[in-house]
Amino acid sequence: GDTRNFQPLTADSEVLLSLAPVDRNNAAGRLRLVEYLNPLDPLYFAAGGKSVSISDYSLTFTRLPAVDAESSCQMTNDQCQ
Repeated sequence: GDTRNFQPLTADSEVLLSLAPVDRNNAAGRLRLVEYLNPLDPLYFAAGGKSVSISDYSLTFTRLPAVDAESSCQMTNDQCQ
């Protein structure tokens, strides 16, 4: 067994994203992060090339109201020309 006192290092990741419109101003979806061990980690072969961590998230996006260029510059302190 593994006798280290720290977590294995993950090096490879997959990001899976699925989005769909809900209505004109909203979208919803899911995000999945999949992690794999570093090939130099002693547990890499014990994992058999399979993921060692999967994190799922639910996402909601809402369209922001349009902002004209002049007020946008004032809100962000950008240099506008």
